[in-house]
Amino acid sequence: MKIPQHFRDIAVRMHQDVGLILPQPVSGEDLCDYLVRGATAEQAKVAADFIDDLLAAGLSNDELAAVWGKAGAAFSAEPDTVVAFLQSLRAKLLEGGS
Repeated sequence: MKIPQHFRDIAVRMHQDVGLILPQPVSGEDLCDYLVRGATAEQAKVAADFIDDLLAAGLSNDELAAVWGKAGAAFSAEPDTVVAFLQSLRAKLLEGGS
């Protein structure tokens, strides 16, 4: 499955300094707000559509987490929480970010 650049643009925001940028402890909502911040409407739609495709593809949690890493995130998504993370990220993208 080809990873769209707009999804990659969001994933690369998950970098080593996230813990310095966001208030501690970092909540899932704060993280998703940060990841989508600055995304254009087109970027948000493409990324949300890709998440829909991922969740509908029947991939295992390990495979979903691997896609997040392959997209360029410096920190991986945990397999046991990746579905909830992607659903939250999708919701924030559809809200239009922050």
